[in-house]
Amino acid sequence: MQIDRHVSVIALHGLALSEEEVEQTASPVEEYLGAPGVRWIFPRAPKRKVTILGCEALAWYDIATYDRSCLDVEGIESATEEIRKAVHEERMRDPERKVVLMGFSQGGALALNAGLQLKDEVDGIVALATALPFPENVKPAHDSGMPVFLGHGLLDPTVPYTMGRETHQVLEAQGYETEWHTYLCGHTITRRELHNVSDWMRRHFLQDSKDVLVEREPATEVCSLPN
Repeated sequence: MQIDRHVSVIALHGLALSEEEVEQTASPVEEYLGAPGVRWIFPRAPKRKVTILGCEALAWYDIATYDRSCLDVEGIESATEEIRKAVHEERMRDPERKVVLMGFSQGGALALNAGLQLKDEVDGIVALATALPFPENVKPAHDSGMPVFLGHGLLDPTVPYTMGRETHQVLEAQGYETEWHTYLCGHTITRRELHNVSDWMRRHFLQDSKDVLVEREPATEVCSLPN
């Protein structure tokens, strides 16, 4: 597929014990979804102690439970601020640039939280195997009708399917242009899911464009959260 050369995808990884784990997720996503004109940015979360793992990991914020009973509110908002800065940097590169936030698991929750706060500064959100951290805070969609792609495994033991479905229902009720897909899998990304995301991007961001290049921003750590 060929995408407007002014599209940037800021892709946020989930919890990872090493850089190698992040690459194992990022590489197939970029390979499957890569297209002329897409600028990929793969920020790296800092290494920090993660309560539920009992060890250090690359994490955007701390996780104590896999439900919402003990959210790291300060950590989520600190990470959200850093993603906001990344979006603003992309906008400064080209005011006409379209920006899509994409995330898996913890990265997906951050993409949703930041994207909904930024409103018209973000043109689309892709959130996979994740859920809204603060569903009660979702405000009605603006007239622009930002599209949101949601994908979730029916057998997900980490972020329960019911939380993903609730996220879809909340966004839909608030007027967002949501596209909800379910898959017979656990806490992972499938080829079928990537195909669906590819189709979604084609429909929402495809434009005729010539002489464009695929760009990949070197991985950088975008925030330092307290341990």
